[in-house]
Amino acid sequence: MVSRFLLLAGGVGWTKPRAHPDLVTPVCQGSVTGYKQQLLFSGPYSETSRTNLTILASDDNGATFSRSLRITPGAAGYTGLQCGMPGDNDCAVVYDAGHKIDFVAFSSADIK
Repeated sequence: MVSRFLLLAGGVGWTKPRAHPDLVTPVCQGSVTGYKQQLLFSGPYSETSRTNLTILASDDNGATFSRSLRITPGAAGYTGLQCGMPGDNDCAVVYDAGHKIDFVAFSSADIK
C-alpha cells in the first residue's frame, strides 16, 4: 500500500490527498516536518507491516523523496519526528517499537 500524503498549498489550505509512490507504508500514522530546506517523513518502510523505520527526505517540497536513513529494521509505528536540536544529532524520532516506546537521536546529515 502507498501512503496518502497531504501537501500544504501555499499556507492557505490542503491539497487533495494523493498516493505518493516514494512513501511505501502500511496503514499507520507517520510524521512530517520541514528542516533545513527539506521535507522529512518518518514511518515504517514496508508495504505489509509496521517495521523498518525509515526517515525519507525531499528536497523538492514533497514531489520526490530521494534520500533516506533507516533507523531500525524492527517494529516501528506511530512516529513523532523533531529536528532543530543543538549538536551533531540534530534530529530525533520517537516511535512504538512493539511493547515499548523507543527514542533515537540522529544527524540530519546522515540522510543520504
